[in-house]
Amino acid sequence: MDEQVFEQIKRVNEYGKEYWHARELAKTL
Repeated sequence: MDEQVFEQIKRVNEYGKEYWHARELAKTL
């Protein structure tokens, strides 16, 4: 898997924590 793909779909919340949406991850995986 390409790390760049994960970086593209990564989100950051108002506290600066990184997270991913399950639907976007499912498409990627």
